[in-house]
Amino acid sequence: MLCNEVSLAKICKITDTSYRDLYGKIDFFHDQIQGFIAQREDFSRVDFREVGSRFATDSQALMLNWPTKRKRTPVAVQHLCTAHHRSGFIMEAAFQFAPAMTMDQAEEQALAANEESLSVAFRQHARIWTKTEFQDYLVCLKKRQKVQETDLYQLPHQGVLVRYDILQYAMLFGSSRCFPGPMCRS
Repeated sequence: MLCNEVSLAKICKITDTSYRDLYGKIDFFHDQIQGFIAQREDFSRVDFREVGSRFATDSQALMLNWPTKRKRTPVAVQHLCTAHHRSGFIMEAAFQFAPAMTMDQAEEQALAANEESLSVAFRQHARIWTKTEFQDYLVCLKKRQKVQETDLYQLPHQGVLVRYDILQYAMLFGSSRCFPGPMCRS
């Protein structure tokens, strides 16, 4: 039913299963897939000089609406994925969201570093958006009439947005560590 895009609520109703049991089963599937991938995609055994080093990177905007009881507007978050041309192996995948920190913690660290006068590129915490930057972005969207009310946009209580350009840069370095030598030919 998951593969056929049946909603979680319908799956629970049809199978007479609780949400807790359903999420437990989904976690089980996730663990099994991760184990399979770890065994199958051991890139240390691949000789990229022999099979070629052509890669394709694609980005997709995901509209996420975090679980909540109040009405919310989805937040667009980017997902990047790099695949090897011949094998189809997924070399690297990244999501524009870092769950290890809160927006408030990011704001506190940015204020403590006292870097407001520096360009974002030269800040110690340039990788992530602060709470103020995210709110300013929402105000900008409202001015351009892309949203009606900024209070409806919210990230989860735990986690911060990663800057998209930094995400792309990290993707390049993450993919390049899979094989020796220069990444591109001239």
